[in-house]
Amino acid sequence: MGNIINGDLKPYNLSENFVEFNRSQQSSAQANEIINFNEYDNLIVIAEVGESGTVGLLDLQMKYYKEATKATAPTVYRYFSELDYLNQTKVGIIVNNCDFMNVEEVKASNIEYQLDEVINCIETEVWEYGSIYKVQNIYSVDFTEVTRVFVDSTELQEISSISNKLLEHGFINIDKNYNIPILKTVLDAFSGRKHEQFLVSASVSVLAIFIFMAFIFFQKYKKHVKVSRIVGGNFKTMMKFTLISVGMISLMLSCIAYLVLLYFEGIGSNYLSLMNFFKIQGVMLLCNSILAIVNLSIIYKNAENLTRRS
Repeated sequence: MGNIINGDLKPYNLSENFVEFNRSQQSSAQANEIINFNEYDNLIVIAEVGESGTVGLLDLQMKYYKEATKATAPTVYRYFSELDYLNQTKVGIIVNNCDFMNVEEVKASNIEYQLDEVINCIETEVWEYGSIYKVQNIYSVDFTEVTRVFVDSTELQEISSISNKLLEHGFINIDKNYNIPILKTVLDAFSGRKHEQFLVSASVSVLAIFIFMAFIFFQKYKKHVKVSRIVGGNFKTMMKFTLISVGMISLMLSCIAYLVLLYFEGIGSNYLSLMNFFKIQGVMLLCNSILAIVNLSIIYKNAENLTRRS
């Protein structure tokens, strides 16, 4: 659900930009008083209505429409529209609890689910986070009964704007913690989606290749290091040059990996989170640097011993 990061940290498959709020005091404000539809372009707001199994949704990115595991019949079902939001129509989507093919039954379930219209029937793992069975137009739910809200957007300014309004209407911000051990990050990636497995496997393979090439490189230039040491070469200068070289090579490889990451993001697939991508690249850079310094130290030490004997 949450890519590599645990679902408890990234609920509803939101991005790392998400902000969580809990209600701290009662307020009579409804969604239209807090969220001005015309002020946002990429905003996602998920409002949990207590323990009812219902969430109110504003999804300007059409994120959950695209992530449904079943194809939607465009002539039969639809998604939330701009008019739904503006007119506060009481429409909703039945989740993981309906027969997609039985259109008449799905449409007739509006009374059971207390909706004016059931606009869709989908199966998706996303809404299992809170045992949700109904996703409703956020402007049609009773916002006074909302106990928890998640806000997400590709635009940080939008998140900041809506966050301030929620704070003004009885909600408090809940801190999130992404301090996940890098070892767990890598191991989780190997058991994650194919895109994540590909990127992490490629990164580990590049690290293995770099280790092999570094060994060959230092063996080839062992004499140069020894000669430099004999004629008074400084270890710190050699180490600085080595680290710069390692850094440049790692940067080029990271750029190539990042282009692949952007490709998966561009086609709308679930992909390795940016935070974990940089964690993995950072560990690779650290390992490469340590390996290079160890190799240089060994050769330099051998050259120093050779100088003493001579």
